[in-house]
Amino acid sequence: ISFVLSGFMRDNLIQNGWSKDKIKLLVPHQDVPAVHPKPPTDIPQLLFVGQLIRGKGVDLLLRALAKLDRPFHCTIVGRGNDEAYLKDLARHEGISDKISFRGFTADIGEYYQQADMAIVPSRWQEPFGLVGLEAFAYQIPVIGFAVGGITEWLKHKVNGLAVREGDTSRLARAIRILIDDPAARKRYAAAGYALIQTRFTRT
Repeated sequence: ISFVLSGFMRDNLIQNGWSKDKIKLLVPHQDVPAVHPKPPTDIPQLLFVGQLIRGKGVDLLLRALAKLDRPFHCTIVGRGNDEAYLKDLARHEGISDKISFRGFTADIGEYYQQADMAIVPSRWQEPFGLVGLEAFAYQIPVIGFAVGGITEWLKHKVNGLAVREGDTSRLARAIRILIDDPAARKRYAAAGYALIQTRFTRT
């Protein structure tokens, strides 16, 4: 028996010869932390959490941010083989002063607490994308490429914005939309939080 986290993973296994009867879909759970009101800031705070490897698409995020004609600051939390390359890319794109690389931390909550939105720019077909559930648990909306299992929890214009995969211009546009519309951010965040409570809790 194979256990999977998403219908996307299940369908992939079936296409590769697995018996449907031998695949079990597990629903991941996400603990809901106590969230304190975010102090107001003049500059929108963007957040990426994940490994700094090609598949996670941080280079695509940086190229999108270079197209953004709005004030912003983006915090990148994680480590990986692409870290030096990504720092060089940020300098090359002229946005290194707007990017903070924070490395790995086991206490990710403080970063979610400060963020206005989370970005999931994955290049590869994510089996699920648990980072999205983390963001929703902290009551922030998500913008991400519509790849793999991400589409099972990221619903366009419901709890965030889903963008055609690899399209950095559309990613920049989606970020700009949420920067300009705090009411939409709040609405999407509430929908994401409700999704956690109804589908992804232990109870």
